[in-house]
Amino acid sequence: MKEIFAENMKYLRKLSGLDQGDFADFLKVHRFNIGSYEQGRCYPSVPVILRICRNFSVSIEDLLTKNLEDKCKRPAPNAKNPSPPENLLKIQAIREAANLIANNAQMLLSESDPEG
Repeated sequence: MKEIFAENMKYLRKLSGLDQGDFADFLKVHRFNIGSYEQGRCYPSVPVILRICRNFSVSIEDLLTKNLEDKCKRPAPNAKNPSPPENLLKIQAIREAANLIANNAQMLLSESDPEG
C-alpha cells in the first residue's frame, strides 16, 4: 500500500506542475516530507491526507490503494469530456501568476541596476 501511495503522491505533484518545494508549501509540510512520501518511507499525518484528498478531489481509499495515474487514464462511464479537478486548475493558475510576478520582478530589478 505504501508503494501505491508513494506513486500517487509523485503523480499528483507532477500533474500539478509543482516541484517538491512548491508542493510542500501547497500542502503546508516541509519539503523533506514530500520526498519521504514519494519514496514510500512514511505516510503523512491524517490532516495532510485529508488536505490532499480535498484539493485533488480524490477519496482516501483511492489515494492509498489505487493507482491514480491508471485511474485517470480511463474515462469515467458516461463521461463526455473529463476535466481536471477545480483545485488543480487553481494550482496551475497560481503557479503561472507566481512565474509572471517573478519574471516581472527580475526585469524591474535589472532595469534599476545602474551596472546592468
